[in-house]
Parts: sequence; C-alpha cells; structure tokens
Amino acid sequence: MRHDHQVYYQEIAEGLWRGRFDFEIFDLLAFLRADGRAFDKGLALLLEGLRHLPGHAEMSGEIRCAPEEGTDGVAYVDVGVRRFGWELFHLEGRYALQPDGRSVAIEIDERFGPPGSPLRRNKRARAVIDQEGRRATYEMPLFGALPWTGVYQIGADRRQLSAAYRSAWGEARELMERCHSDLPQGGPARSRWEQLLALARALEVQQARQEHTQDPKAPFTCAYALVTRRLAYRLEELGADDPDWIVRLGTHFGQRYLDALADPHQASRAWRRVFSALEEGQRGPLDHLLLAIGAHVIWDLPHALLSAGRVDDQGRSRIGDFHRLNQVLAEAIDPLQDRVAARYGPWLGYWDRLGRNWDERLSRSGLITARALAWYNAERLAEVGQEAQTQRVLERAVEDWVNNFPRRPWRPRSLQRWAQVRPPLARWWERRLLAPEGQATISRFQKLVRDARRGLNSVAEPLRQVVAELSELGVPWENALIGPEQRESDWDPKTQTFHAVVPAFYRAPYEPLAALIEPDRWDELIDNVVEARYLEPPDATGRGRLREVVNILAPFLDHHPLHFSNELFIEIERHESPRRKVVRYRLAKSLDGSFEVDEGQLSIEELPGVGALVIVEKRIKIAHNPVLSVLLRLNPKALTWLLTAWMDEAARKGQRVTGEPRSEPVVFQSRSPAMGK
Repeated sequence: MRHDHQVYYQEIAEGLWRGRFDFEIFDLLAFLRADGRAFDKGLALLLEGLRHLPGHAEMSGEIRCAPEEGTDGVAYVDVGVRRFGWELFHLEGRYALQPDGRSVAIEIDERFGPPGSPLRRNKRARAVIDQEGRRATYEMPLFGALPWTGVYQIGADRRQLSAAYRSAWGEARELMERCHSDLPQGGPARSRWEQLLALARALEVQQARQEHTQDPKAPFTCAYALVTRRLAYRLEELGADDPDWIVRLGTHFGQRYLDALADPHQASRAWRRVFSALEEGQRGPLDHLLLAIGAHVIWDLPHALLSAGRVDDQGRSRIGDFHRLNQVLAEAIDPLQDRVAARYGPWLGYWDRLGRNWDERLSRSGLITARALAWYNAERLAEVGQEAQTQRVLERAVEDWVNNFPRRPWRPRSLQRWAQVRPPLARWWERRLLAPEGQATISRFQKLVRDARRGLNSVAEPLRQVVAELSELGVPWENALIGPEQRESDWDPKTQTFHAVVPAFYRAPYEPLAALIEPDRWDELIDNVVEARYLEPPDATGRGRLREVVNILAPFLDHHPLHFSNELFIEIERHESPRRKVVRYRLAKSLDGSFEVDEGQLSIEELPGVGALVIVEKRIKIAHNPVLSVLLRLNPKALTWLLTAWMDEAARKGQRVTGEPRSEPVVFQSRSPAMGK
C-alpha cells in the first residue's frame, strides 16, 4: 500500500509545473513591528512593490523523485520565480519522506537574485501529507520570521496545484499547472515511464559525483539527465508509432555513456579522446557540454540504433519515430540552458540575453544534422563487411570534432575574478542569514570555544550538548562556528607588532583537519600562498626549514608591495593521547625585506566523537613595507580576517585534497572594513 506522501510526490507531483506567484503585505503596521532582519524586510517590501506593477511573477518548477533513497524515498524540488524575464528567487530542496507515511523532513537552499548571486540561505522545514496524498501542510520559515503555515492542494484533475502561505502580516500564493500529460498509473505506459526515469536517475547519481569532484563532464551529464526526464514527460504525447522502441533506443543510448563513465580507461577510443579534451583546462562549461554532445551523437547514436533496430517486425523503417524525438530536443534547449547556466556558469544566461544565444550555438553544433547522419552511419554499420571501416570513420569524425573545437580563454578576465569573489560572498551571506532562533545556542557555543582554549577537556560535555543543538537548529553538521568574541587582533605601537588569534571548532574527523595544517601543503589549500616547499624536511624532532611565497593579489598581479617571500624555521609537535598537533614557525629570513618578525603557530586538538578545536595565531613586525604597514594600522583587525579567510579556504579545499567530508567554518563576521588575503 502506498503511503500518503508517496502518492503525493511519486504518483501526482513528479514532473514539470508552471504558474504564477503573488505576495501581499495586508497589515503594514504588523509587518513593521514584526521581528526580522533588514534584508528579509527589504525583500518583502520589494515583492510588495512588484505586485503593483503590470503583469505578475512567473513561477516554474520541477519535482524529481528518488524512490530508492532513504526509508520511503526522497523528492528533489527545483523552483524559480521570475519577474520581467529575470529570476528573483530560486529554491532547491531535498524532501525526505519519513517512515510514518505522512511526514516529510525538508532541507532547502535558497538563492535571492539571478544565477551567480551571493545572496543565499540554507534552512530546514517540515510538512505533513494527508487526504490520501492530495494535500500538503508545510511549516516553512519565510522572510527570516517564525515558520509560516502553507497549504498545498492538488486539484481533482491532478493537473493543478494551489498553495497559500500566511502569517500575521502577509500572504504568499502559488497557482501551478502541470506542463505535460498526467503521470501514467499503470500498464505499458507506466513501464516506459519507469524505464526512462531509471536512466535519468542513474545519470543524476553520476552528476552528483562529478559536481562533488568538479569534474568537467558534469555539464553534459546534467543536460543528459534533463533531456531524458523531458522525454519521459512527453513520450505519451509524441504520437509515436512504437513508443517502446523509443524507450529501447534511449536506454541503449544512455547506457553507452554510463558504461564509458564506469571505466574511462576501458572506454572506446572516441570517448577517451573526449575525456582527455575535457581535462585540458582550456575550455568552459558550454564547451564541455558541446564536446560531449558531439561525441555522443557521432559515436554512440549509430551503435544504439543498431542495437535497438531500425525496422519493425514488418520491415517498416522507424525513422519517423526517430525524427519525432527532435521535438523533445528542441523544447529542452531553453530549460537546458537555464539549468546548466545556473549550476556551472551564471554568466552564460546573461550572454544569451545579450544576443549570444545558446539556441544558435547548439544548432550550429549540428545536433539535428548529426542525428540524421547517425541514422546513415547505423545503416553502414549494419552492412556486411562495412562495420570495421565505419568504426574507423566514426572514430576519425570524433577526433576531427575535438581537434577543430577552438581552444580559447572561455570567459573574460572580469568574469574570472567574479568566479573567485562569488563563493566567499555567498558563504558570508549564508552566515549572516542564519535563523535568528539559533542565536542563544550560538552564543553558548562561542563561549565554550573561548573557554576551550584554556583546556578542551574542561568543556567536553557541554560542547557535545551544544553541538547536538546546533544540528537540530539546522546548522549543517559539517560546519563549524568562529565567533568574533574569540578572534583577537591588535597592534602595539610601542613594538610596532601586529598580533592575531583565531580559534574554530570543526565538527569533522581529526585526521583530515590535522593534514590541513602541514606546512608544505599550505600552497595546495590557500590560493594566496603560491609556494610552500621544504628547504630542509622536518627531522626526527620535527624541526625543518620552509620557503613560503605569499601573494595577496594572486592571481591578478605578481609584482606589487603585497607579494612576500620568506624562509621559515618549522617545528612540528605531535601527541597521541589526546590526539593533538602543533605547528610552530618563525622567520629565518625575509627574502624581500618586508618583515622583521613573522611567527606563530597552528594547533589542533581532538574531542573524540565530536570534532576538533583548531587555533591559528600569527605575530608580525613590519620592516620595510609601507603599504602593508598603512593598511594594518588603518585596520588592525584585518589580520584576523585574513587568518579566518585562510582557515575557511583550507577547509573547503581539504574536502577535495583529502577526499574527506567538507569542513567549512561558519564565521559571524565583524562589521568593520577589512583587508582580504
């Protein structure tokens, strides 16, 4: 028997929806008196203002289900709100269906503004499904306030979805309609639907892995999953003579790409050439997408046609059904553009609006023509004695496709800089927009971190308790907190010395964190450390000598006053019980004469079962560098911000270098201006 929440998501809601969104502040006085941050109130006022302009906000979304995940399945929701053609809001959510058959635990990532905007927020919510899967009641925090209650109602025809969220001062309304025919409930149509969705889900699993490792194959895998789902949604509307053949062709076609991903070294020569080109680092996400599309159509499609069969049992050609698939491809180009641009290159969407249309680029790639040529090549493969020669022709065609594809800087220098600036801005906004109800627990956590500097064991038990509370509040488990109360930064005018201390408690395994503070890995994990190599590796006592080159303005400038070269004495101290590691360093020689003193230490201590405390301390005295001296005297706290940014960056990159779960600190920044590092 299907549970209510399974019926709601998996039998009714899965698929594409489109409609309108309305928002109204009906009690302005109550709104002004209500608690909330300035950002959230500003957003509410913006939506209220837009309501009085002509037209209405357009809303579109997709619900994708993964029945095999979790206990009762998981639904993934992707929703965007547009006004005057520009995206104002985007939501991606993971909706975990609970074993009671009605409850849903929700994790949401929100973005305010168009793709690339740093205004983001994570939050949690819950829902209850009833009325045999036709109604959903949500408790959802909106505009930074306490949860609003929203009720979604499925229409009697299962094609309409209406919702209303309401608070003491405002109301948000949604009216959505399915963009395709109803989900098939049984028979051959349901079987075809499930086969195509199984392929799409297999591609989405690969996409998640590729995004995790920043694999350049991710844009194509993402696009492929999207097109496969569009085919599942539209299959019964195509008027195909043999829809089962279309499913069979799609399955053979997709499986060839999945097989190539499963073992790239044993893949066909054509795919090995494409994978090599994707790793060259001279192209962007659009190029990666087009390269893979070309190879897949040129090489895999003729073989898939040969496997699926080009004629039916009566000897009639299936070319009519083959060409009907062009309808699905044409309709998928715009949503494909939006999805890939939002995930891999926000600037691509802006280029499209400026006249550099993706639609034209994709048509210029010869997609439709290449599919027609693939049918011809499938016929040649089927000819007796022609298979080997045709294989060689197809391999050469892929080789020519890759070799003739231009190598060029794939985005302007300004966009390269924005790509580096956007992630820290996004993280900063995530921290600023943390739910207000967690402030009391966060304050307790910050005090414990301060006390832990005097002895971690003395605060072990309360620290365990507050870490559990942070998880319940929705602060992700892999994150840590650094409070401004614990960060110290000062300048002593008598000794002309700057000093800073930054502690952070990471709820993550000890081993990868301990690896992060190894001196010869600083250049791997911190962009501004352009060189860190041992001149004398640590001996049995842990003492060694390190050359370090730091460029505050990397990678834009190489010769300027904020480019430093030092040789450092290193001393590494390790303890087994409790596990603790300390890296001390002091200046041996300032190669450019900037520093008279540069010393400090990085320490990490484990609290078993909870995480590890990391403390970074630095002391510098400037010798001959007036630019750095002026900057630090104007804002001595900049040294603290600098160390905080380094810890943040090293923790993020450590996820890829060590292969362990990410450990990224959540920093409540001070409001004073700071010099970045």
